[in-house]
This record gives sequence, structure tokens and C-alpha cells, in this order.
Amino acid sequence: MTQVILSGIILGGIYAFIALGFSVTWQTTRTLSFAQGELVTLGALLGYSLNITLGVPWVIATIVVILVGAIAAIAIYKFAISPFGFLGEKGVLGWVLATVAISILLRNVYELVWGKEPVRWDSPFTQDKVEIGDISLRPSQIAIIVAVGILALLSHWILTKTLWGKAFQAVAQDADASGLSGISPTRVSTFAFGVSGALAAFAGVLLAPVTLASAHMGFTLVVSAFAVAVFAGLNSMRGILIISLFFGAYEALIARFFGAHLKEIAGLLLLVIILMVRPTGVFGRKQVAKV
Repeated sequence: MTQVILSGIILGGIYAFIALGFSVTWQTTRTLSFAQGELVTLGALLGYSLNITLGVPWVIATIVVILVGAIAAIAIYKFAISPFGFLGEKGVLGWVLATVAISILLRNVYELVWGKEPVRWDSPFTQDKVEIGDISLRPSQIAIIVAVGILALLSHWILTKTLWGKAFQAVAQDADASGLSGISPTRVSTFAFGVSGALAAFAGVLLAPVTLASAHMGFTLVVSAFAVAVFAGLNSMRGILIISLFFGAYEALIARFFGAHLKEIAGLLLLVIILMVRPTGVFGRKQVAKV
């Protein structure tokens, strides 16, 4: 049982990277990219090609993948989301459909480039398992846990100690007022999408050695990660980190006792129940409108 829960928590760590990407873009632009899962896939497949096919060292391949993921996310924002942004609520349908269309397009491109069959990207770490009592972990799984811990510390440091973090919080609280004080909401929003793409691509690098990399791997991940973000509250990055680990364990237990085919349904059902009780999410805050 402990092994099952821990495996779920590890997968929840991947959800955290994707869901945090949703959070940073939502807080700055009130928009999301539903092509986020395809950036996870891009990270896994591009990293595989660089490291395995071309022989690029893993660290350099990972850096390239993170940069490409950031650039791809910014491009999606500029061409598929930003044009609808000035319409406010009237433009929601536009950017939702645009990012869904890009998601479908990217999946087909991945199939053309890498094929339909999954590929194995072996971990750069040793393959020997680490035994802790009844628990058995591979170094690639431990790497995910460590990466989530670093992400939590790094995000806190950026938000509280850097100018970019303070600018991000200012735009998240009031984009118009921040613009009057000299902060460019457009630059901060672009930066936020770049961060979201980098997180998603890095999640693909972390996940590929644990599972198999394939053209369709990102779809189910993005559904669960979106559920995590809404479950926790899109405005709470701390909440997302906590709920992602819980949600991963919850799905693992559902898969263990009721079958893997029911875990997504059970996850969405739990989300619906939570939103009926708390529409803003577990850690979300109600927005107070001043008139």
C-alpha cells in the first residue's frame, strides 16, 4: 500500500509542474493554454532525440528542452491567446478553441516526426533501485521528488525576493494599476507563459525515464493537472503543490482498487464534489470587486 501511495505522489509531482504553469498564466492574464500537455510531450520526445539519437549530454539536452518549451509557450500565447485577450470574457471561447486546436495539431506533428510507438529514454542515473524498508524506488523517481522540493523553494524565493516576482504579484493583483506604476503587464504575462512552457517541458524530461515517451502522453497528464489546479485554486501556488501530491496518491489508490481506467473519472468526480462545496478551490480566495 505504501508503495502504491508513494508512486502516486511521484506522479503528482509531475502534475505540480504542469498545474503551476496554469496558475502563473491564469494569475497574470486570466487565460490558460490547453496545449500545455503537448509541451510535456515535446520535452520528453525532443530530449530523447537530443540525448539518445544525437548523443547530446543529458544536462545540455535538458537545458535546450527547457528553452524550447518556453519559446513554444510564448509563441502559443502571442498567436493563439493574446489576440483574444483584449475582448475580455467575450474572447474566452476564442483562446480556448485556439489552444485546443494547437494541441491537436501538435499531437499529429509528433506522430509524423517520432511515430506512434512509444520510445524509452533511459534515466541518466544508475538503474539500481533504492530500498527503504518495503519501499523500492528508482533514482529517476527520487529525482522527481527532489525536483518538486526544489521547485517549491525556488518559486517561493522568486516571488518574495526578486523584482520579477514582485512584478508578477503586482500584475496578478491589478494589471491596470501595475501598468500605471511602470510595470508592463504584457512583459510579465509573456514571462509567465515562458515559465509555464519551461515547467511543462521539464516535466516531460523527468517523466520520460519513469514511463515511456509517446506522441499522446501529454493528454491525460494535462487533464489531471488542470483538475489539480482548479481543485487547489488557480490563485494558490502553494495549494497546487500540496494538492498535486494528494491527487496523485488518490488516483494511484483508485487505480489499485478499482482499475486504472477509472482513475481519471474518479479524479474529475472528486473535483466536482469539491467545487460544489468550495467553488474557488480548497486554497482559493474569493475575488472582491471594489466599486
